[in-house]
Amino acid sequence: MKRRMVKLEEKFILLIIAVGFICFGFLGYLSYSQISKIIIAQNTQDAMGVAQTAACEIDGDMFEQISAEGDEFYQQVYNILSNHRSNELIQYIYTMKRVDDEVVFVVDTDVNDPAGFLEKYPYLDPNLPVFNGEICCDLAKTSDQWGEYFSAYAPIINSKGEVVGLVGCDIAVANINRILSRLRNLILILISVFAVVAILASVLVSRILISKDPLTELNNYEKMIKDGKRFARKNILSDYSAIMYEIKDQKYINQKLGADKVEALMLEYAQGQRKRMKSGDYLYSIGNGRFFALIKKEREQLFLDAIRKVAASVKGRDGVMFLELDFVCGVFRIREQDKIQDVHNFCALALDAAKEQGDVQVQWFEESMIEQMISEREVINSFRNGLLHHEFVVYYQPKVNLDNNMMCGAEALVRWIRGGKIVPPDSFIPFLEKNHMITELDFYVFEQVCKDLKDWKDEGYEIVKISSNFSKLHLKNPCFAEDIMDIVKKYQIDTKYIEVELTESSGYFDLKALENFVEKMNAVNISTSIDDFGTGYSSLSLLKDLDFNVVKMDKSFFRDLESGDKVNEKMVENVIRMVRDLDRDIISEGIETEKQALFLKKLQAPVVQGFLYDRPLPHSEFEKRLKNPRYEKKFYE
Repeated sequence: MKRRMVKLEEKFILLIIAVGFICFGFLGYLSYSQISKIIIAQNTQDAMGVAQTAACEIDGDMFEQISAEGDEFYQQVYNILSNHRSNELIQYIYTMKRVDDEVVFVVDTDVNDPAGFLEKYPYLDPNLPVFNGEICCDLAKTSDQWGEYFSAYAPIINSKGEVVGLVGCDIAVANINRILSRLRNLILILISVFAVVAILASVLVSRILISKDPLTELNNYEKMIKDGKRFARKNILSDYSAIMYEIKDQKYINQKLGADKVEALMLEYAQGQRKRMKSGDYLYSIGNGRFFALIKKEREQLFLDAIRKVAASVKGRDGVMFLELDFVCGVFRIREQDKIQDVHNFCALALDAAKEQGDVQVQWFEESMIEQMISEREVINSFRNGLLHHEFVVYYQPKVNLDNNMMCGAEALVRWIRGGKIVPPDSFIPFLEKNHMITELDFYVFEQVCKDLKDWKDEGYEIVKISSNFSKLHLKNPCFAEDIMDIVKKYQIDTKYIEVELTESSGYFDLKALENFVEKMNAVNISTSIDDFGTGYSSLSLLKDLDFNVVKMDKSFFRDLESGDKVNEKMVENVIRMVRDLDRDIISEGIETEKQALFLKKLQAPVVQGFLYDRPLPHSEFEKRLKNPRYEKKFYE
């Protein structure tokens, strides 16, 4: 086995060397290509500058009067051109003009073999832009046919603003090639030296770095798998409990400290944990802020106690900041038949279960978690097929004004109909949220809402404002507001009939993104609402900082009204008064009894949503309600 591992490592090193030379060779080619283009462009620009300067110094009226080689005006132009011949790359500089359909030389400063006066130049296209007053150096048009030179041209203009000729500068390609050849040799030497040094260095450190997590400097997932297989071969893997854990509220900590300080915090914590590990126990950093530990079973509880409420410090501009880190864990006691990959997966299931419950810090693995994982995978695997075949159906739950028993709006809710049965939202929404697929469903529902609104409007229905739910994950999309408006415009919906609902926890990880989104919605007259107000930590902060139009009070506010709890009644009364004083609309959801409705009417919060009036209605039933929006008055007598 060891020989085999050595051979694999040798092959890996050879692969590194081969890939390294290929990469550095390609890098050298790219470097040469880019620098050579710069050199050619620079020399071309220099030639164009020489041509332009010389053309500006030549009097166009004088140029037109040149009648023969050697006359007074000819000599003046010759002297001007000769003054610009000092540039080492400029091989020739001359003037030409157009006679009928031909281009002919007028003054040529070539000391060895000058072109004769009015000698034709057969290689220049007479329709070049230079004769329209432009400066040009186009290799495809201005190079001679043998590829020995390429030329830059600038127009000579008379006092009437007419182009009467041109100044040409020829650059020898051979001169540039000599420069490029020296450059190519230099790059080849530098790249070769650098490649050899870099490859040797990479080979030396690869065996170390390949098993380390760069953020925490702990052994990584790959090393954990290797160690686990080694322990299994020695029949000692079942001596351990596997513990996967991560810091609670990581998003909040990231937002509070910033990425740099969080990295420093993770490094300090990881190194502190590593130093506290007992002999025979192992700690790994497996990515996404998660740690994985193999702890001897007799020390399991001691380890769990040790990682709770860990003190940490972070250096900042204002000094040292001290934090108390709390953790959530998933634990699996390894059995003899278990493989390390399965152990990892079981711990991950237990950790995810603990996070979903919220108030659980340590969760031991249970077999039922596998069934939940299978259900999750089934949902994920079937989701897009369900979208494609329109298995997701929009239901509408009316919102009612207690003052007149009239439907004044509705909330769009999604139902998944599979095999003729309705799948409860709680059976798929959390999985889609967890896997970031809920954003696709949100826009699927929203587009269906807009389509229904357009159809109802075209058919003459008196439509009402429809609210549609959007996950907090959309705030990661910088074009979120624009995507909503694109659908609204596609179906030509008046924005007064649209309301966007966001859960208040949306502000938890990116308050600025939420603020920008609400501002954009207000700018186009689309109403926004805080859904489930009162269930999170930031309710009052959101009311203060964000210009939401509507506050949806969570049903948990109204559960205790039936019992006559005066403290609860007073709290609800004050919350409603505060929201109303802030000039926000109020919708109370989950209203199921007359007592709750009477209480809200008394507090002048008349808009409600709940089973007292209607459950979520399918499309056809909601159309009937649009035709008859008034509910029978059953109370308030």
